[in-house]
Amino acid sequence: MHNQPQFMIQPTQSLSKRQSISDGYSWPLILFYFAMVLNSTYLNKSTIMVAIIILMILNYKKSFLNISQLTKVSSIIILHLIGILSYFWSFVPSQTLIYVLNDLQLLAMAFLLAQYSKEKNIVKSLKFSSKIIILSAFCYSVLFYGDSMTAIGLKSFFDHKNGLGAVMALNLLILISCQDFTRKDFIFLTMGFTLMILSESKTSIGLFFAIIFISLLIMALMRIFNNFSNYTQGFLKLFSRLIPIILYLLIILIVVFREEVSCYLIQIIPKELFTGRGLLWLTVLTRTKDDLLLGIGTGAFWGSGGAERMSEIAQTPLYIEEWIQRLKAGDGGYIDIIGSHGFLGLAFLIVALIQVYTLIIHHASHIAAWPAFVAVTFFVFHNITETDIFRFKDIFWFFFLFIMFYLVMLPKDKKHKPI
Repeated sequence: MHNQPQFMIQPTQSLSKRQSISDGYSWPLILFYFAMVLNSTYLNKSTIMVAIIILMILNYKKSFLNISQLTKVSSIIILHLIGILSYFWSFVPSQTLIYVLNDLQLLAMAFLLAQYSKEKNIVKSLKFSSKIIILSAFCYSVLFYGDSMTAIGLKSFFDHKNGLGAVMALNLLILISCQDFTRKDFIFLTMGFTLMILSESKTSIGLFFAIIFISLLIMALMRIFNNFSNYTQGFLKLFSRLIPIILYLLIILIVVFREEVSCYLIQIIPKELFTGRGLLWLTVLTRTKDDLLLGIGTGAFWGSGGAERMSEIAQTPLYIEEWIQRLKAGDGGYIDIIGSHGFLGLAFLIVALIQVYTLIIHHASHIAAWPAFVAVTFFVFHNITETDIFRFKDIFWFFFLFIMFYLVMLPKDKKHKPI
C-alpha cells in the first residue's frame, strides 16, 4: 500500500465503515441526472422548483453549510452574485433577470441534491445512472435507427450528434473511474464506446482519450513520487503549495491587463478556428471591448425568446444568417463568460476551478475523488469549444456545481494528508 498513489481511489477504514451504514442509491440525483440527459420538456422551471421544494422537505433534518464551509466555494457564490448585479448594467435587463433566476434554480438544485446525497453511496448512484443512460441511448439507436442516424453521425434521442458524443464520453469516464469494475460493466462500456464513436463527435472522442491519458499520467507520477526520499517528497509538497499562489497572481494580472489580453486574442484568433467558432469568439470580444471588466450582463449577448432582437448579437451583421439566429451561445464557455460577466467573472470562474481541484486533492482517499476528477476535467476542456457555463438544464454545468457542493459537505478525512 505504501507504493500506491495517494490520488488513486483507496477509501480509508473509517470511510468504509461510514459508507456501510448508508449504502443506498441517491434516487433524486439519479432521476434528475437522467431527466437532464433526456432534456425532457417536462423538466422546466416549474418542475425544477417543485423538485427544490421536495428536496428542502427531505433535507429539513440535515445540517446545512456553515460560513467556514462556504469559503471553500466562495468564488462560485461571488460569480453568481456578479450575475445578479449585472441586472443593473445589462443591455437587456429583463432577459438578464430570467437568466439569473434560472442560474439560481440550478445552483439551489445542485446544493440540495448534494446535501441529500452526502449520506448515500454517490459512486454507486453515478455508476447506475451511467449504465441506464448508456443502455437507453443504445436501445433507442437500435429500435429507431432511421431517426437516430444522421448524415453527420449518430445522435440517438439527442438533438445533435455532439450531444450524444459528449454524454457518452462523460458516462464512460465515470464508469471507468468507479470502483468494483465487473465483467457486466464491460458490456455497458462497449455499448457506450460504440455510441461515442458512431456519433463522430471529434471533440468528445478526443476529450475522452485525453482524460484517460491525463489520468494514467497522474497515476504514474504519483507512483514515482512515492518512491522518492522523504526530503524530495517534502520539497515537492512545498513547491505544490506555491502553484495555487502563482495561478492566483496570473489571474490578477489577466484582470488588470484585460484590454491587452483581449486585443491579443483578437489578433491571434482566426475566423475559421474550430469550424467557424473563431468568428463567434471575435464577435464577442469585439462587441464587449468597452465592458471587459464586468461584461454586458447575463444572457444579454445571445439572448433567446422574445428578447432575442434586443440581444447584442442581433445588433451585428452576423444576425442575418439563419444559423446565427438559432444560436444560444458562442460555443466557447470562457469567451462567453467574458461577454456576460467580464474578465472579473472569468477570474472567479478560474478560482472556482482551482478550489474544486483543491477539494478533490483534499479528499483524494474518498471513493468519489476519481469520478469527480474526470468529470470536472471533462467540464474544463469541454468548455473550450462548447458553452456549458451558466446554461440552464446543462448536464455538465449542473454536474460541476453538484460535485463542488458534494465535496464541500464531505467530512474531513484526518488520515489523508494532501500533497
